[in-house]
Amino acid sequence: MDAGKIQRHAEGAALEQIQKIFSRPDALENLDQIRKKAERKKAALRTAVQSQLEGIRTAIGHLQTATEDVKEIEKSTQRTFEQLQAVPELKQKIKELSSANITYSQYAAAMENLKHIFNITDIIEKTHEYISKADL
Repeated sequence: MDAGKIQRHAEGAALEQIQKIFSRPDALENLDQIRKKAERKKAALRTAVQSQLEGIRTAIGHLQTATEDVKEIEKSTQRTFEQLQAVPELKQKIKELSSANITYSQYAAAMENLKHIFNITDIIEKTHEYISKADL
């Protein structure tokens, strides 16, 4: 419905109500009471409309806050996604480092074994000494 139709409908309903009220002969005597009753209804309606408007304002405020929160979450998600893009590259680097670590660990073990190999003559001589002294 458009505003004009609503206005015409409200005016028609008001006219019907006034006709019903004033169709009785004693209605003019109660005119003050009818006016006060209408003013009370008008005030109650105004209060209800203001309450509804306040509720709408509050809801709009909540929607604005929610919109800001959604934007912040979207930015945070984007940052997280960008950080996750580096994970495959880091995984490859860690794989290369792990491979190098294994190689260098093997080199270290070989160097330790070389010490024993080059010192084998000394070890054999000491072993002969201990055998000859019977210190074993």
